[in-house]
Amino acid sequence: FGACLMAEPALVRDGVRAYASLVRYGTPELVRHFSEKALSQGYTDLKLHEIEEACIAAGRAAAPDATITVDANCQIGRQRMLAMAPFLKAQRIDWLEEPTFPPEDTGPWRDAAALGLSIAAGENLCTLEGFLPVMPSLAVVQPSVTKVGGITEFLRVSEAARAMGKRLAPHSPYFGPGYWASLQLAAVLPEFDLFEYLYVEPEARCGLSAPRPVGGAIAIPDAPGIGFEPDRAVVERYRTS
Repeated sequence: FGACLMAEPALVRDGVRAYASLVRYGTPELVRHFSEKALSQGYTDLKLHEIEEACIAAGRAAAPDATITVDANCQIGRQRMLAMAPFLKAQRIDWLEEPTFPPEDTGPWRDAAALGLSIAAGENLCTLEGFLPVMPSLAVVQPSVTKVGGITEFLRVSEAARAMGKRLAPHSPYFGPGYWASLQLAAVLPEFDLFEYLYVEPEARCGLSAPRPVGGAIAIPDAPGIGFEPDRAVVERYRTS
């Protein structure tokens, strides 16, 4: 993940709040079911990956007091996004993530901001230099430690976001080393106060003693390095060559 050449940051927390990053279900009934299930497990923050108004409304109805965000995976488009703006504001959507394609096109983001929507993006951008041209048009900056260029580049992006007064909401729906690295970043960055947890149950996990959310929060491991140790039995089980 790259060697961090900056001064060693101080520990600010040993655990981090997590939000349930739900997958695309496509029906209001399933959205309602899984939103209610996540709430029952202690989550207070949910992300929907829905693009239909009925499904988004079902999530809000199931979680009237939760903080809800929507990740469109670039599948709404500019005109529909603008038409949906009053609905999304009425549903109290905290941020709208990558609504249009291509995801780095800042024009639609500025249009959305003019209507009062907060746009989040950045999970596919590489290096600070990739972020700098788009960051002024974002409300929420979302570097991904496995894609941005490692821990050093992640810290550079987070510093730039802080200087610009942007919110930091890293992309972290991982199962391997990126999961542990993201937790360690949460341990030292005060602005990294909400961890994206992919709300699925995999058949197996590639790391030993993977820290899992309990009551909507994850304990950050204090093992050497980033804390990741591969589960060699799982690696062997799924090896293809």
